[in-house]
Amino acid sequence: MAPKDEACVSRQYRHGTLILVTRFDTAGGSVELTDLMPLGLATSHVVRLVHGTSGSVTISSEMAQRFEYGSAVPWVEALDDGTIRAICGPEMVLLCSPVRHHGEDHTTVADFTVRAGDCIPFVLSYCPSHQPLGPWLDPQKALQDTEAAWRAWSDRCAPWLRDATFTLLALGGAGYAEEARAWRDWLMRAVAGSPEQMQIMYGIAGERRLPEWEATWLQGFETANPVRIGNAAASP
Repeated sequence: MAPKDEACVSRQYRHGTLILVTRFDTAGGSVELTDLMPLGLATSHVVRLVHGTSGSVTISSEMAQRFEYGSAVPWVEALDDGTIRAICGPEMVLLCSPVRHHGEDHTTVADFTVRAGDCIPFVLSYCPSHQPLGPWLDPQKALQDTEAAWRAWSDRCAPWLRDATFTLLALGGAGYAEEARAWRDWLMRAVAGSPEQMQIMYGIAGERRLPEWEATWLQGFETANPVRIGNAAASP
């Protein structure tokens, strides 16, 4: 999502949060994109609020959803209320916004204009495809709740260290005893058993089997190849 005209781009996090604000300044006006993932919900959502700060800016939006590491194109349809639904086997992603989208070359696209004072929401939600649709998320409330939750968490640390999450020692030293204990508990679950079977790495849920394979249809950064999924270094 970006202005159709040439723009100067800047980004920053809202203080004490992981809410990202991207600002586009064009000759005709300025807009800000506020991106967040609400905390503590049963399903996963990405919320984007497009706020016009000055003038008028025409925005182009493109969404090309792919599943199975980019190898599977989903079945995409527009529901009666304008929601875009993409389904691929057990997976389902929904895009809810007042902006009307349409399909174009296996991509969901839209052009819309943002004027000073406008705030246009986009909510991308994931849920299993066999389950009924849940209640729609209120994007403004999600922003308020998420910002409050992040600040309540980060305000416990003085001073705030951006890299505190990188190591267990930093978590403990920064005063996040609960997070440090949770990490320790995860580690104990992952390595449970014979010490001789301890691995140098595990999956995010503590999985031991991390078979490595190549996604030959993908390219890495600056076309680097091969792209590998998993990590053979987990095996002895």
